[in-house]
Amino acid sequence: MLENPFLHIWLTPRKTIHWVLQSHFRRETTLLICILGIGNVIARAAAESLGDQASVTAILIASLLVGPLAGLLTIWLWGTALRVTGKWLGGVADGKSLRTALAWGLVPSAVATLLWIPKLLIFGPELFLSETPWLNSHPMLPSLQAIFEGVEFLLWLESLILLSNTIAEVQGYSSVWRGFGNLMLALLLLLIIILGLVGIVMFWTGPL
Repeated sequence: MLENPFLHIWLTPRKTIHWVLQSHFRRETTLLICILGIGNVIARAAAESLGDQASVTAILIASLLVGPLAGLLTIWLWGTALRVTGKWLGGVADGKSLRTALAWGLVPSAVATLLWIPKLLIFGPELFLSETPWLNSHPMLPSLQAIFEGVEFLLWLESLILLSNTIAEVQGYSSVWRGFGNLMLALLLLLIIILGLVGIVMFWTGPL
């Protein structure tokens, strides 16, 4: 029995996801998915400089409302793609197991979401603005921001490693690389579907 799967997933991902599935950590899995969704919405708002049109309060409220639903939908779509492409590689997992594997494999990304709390306290509204005069006027702040970005990159890389392991475990793959291949094939499939839908919309609506 594992005392804390949130800690063990970092070092023993295959053993941990196996135990999580047996122990039915439904609430914890749903919580992880909601946190991931909120983080994705906040990150998108920052990337698109939505602070130029809306207040930080409005962005955060919208993220808290939309994020969980977006997270659940994203994990469902990703899990479905993993199930389809996983069969090409001999995978045996059902959709529920794959969604659980995705959520727990993305624990580092959930930690990255929590980093938005200190970032908001330090950098303030300029995180969501296209122009950042206050941030640029303080020599130490850009360096501190770069440190945050470096940590987030490392957490993203760790998520990729954990996902390859958790997917391999639930799919019955002995090789972690096959889990990684399943992940890449699923992303490719989703990309093809998205591009196809965009192409269909552009064909029917014509040039803008």
